[in-house]
Amino acid sequence: MEWDAVTGSSTGNSAITAYSLYWNNGVGTSADIYLAEGLFTTYTIAGLVANRDYYFKVRAKNIYGYGPFSTIEVIRTSDRPHTMDPIDTVRVGTDMVLSWVAPQTGGETIDAYEIKIYIPSSDTYISDPTCDATVDPAFSAL
Repeated sequence: MEWDAVTGSSTGNSAITAYSLYWNNGVGTSADIYLAEGLFTTYTIAGLVANRDYYFKVRAKNIYGYGPFSTIEVIRTSDRPHTMDPIDTVRVGTDMVLSWVAPQTGGETIDAYEIKIYIPSSDTYISDPTCDATVDPAFSAL
């Protein structure tokens, strides 16, 4: 979580002495939970749960007290899909059928897979636009 320091006339004509950070940890309660207070503008929270919304707000303090809270910032925890397990291949006549198990999603729906063909002579992988790829509805992972 990161925010901009309060500056100029927004400080209430007094130096900022602390920022108070609150959050709703995404477990369904509407109560805001005090998280930290200090003279910092970056705060790291470890161990969040994937595919959950977290709500944050912050307010500044000077010698006269606290100012109003910021607007609520919603952060959704998600990540790239996990590493794929090896694919299975079966040759059927002149066709090659590929199948695989979908990896852990990282918190979001997987909306596409990218298949590349290895070219040993150049030790590279390419996408072949001439490849006639179809998805078999029997494979729910595809």
